[in-house]
Amino acid sequence: MLLLVSFLFLGITYFLDFFKLRYPCCLAGWR
Repeated sequence: MLLLVSFLFLGITYFLDFFKLRYPCCLAGWR
């Protein structure tokens, strides 16, 4: 169970990193 949660968190972090690279202007306004 804990492994699944950590894996999901890693996936979300990776997706956010990809989103940051794709849309830096949108994230600049969000951050």
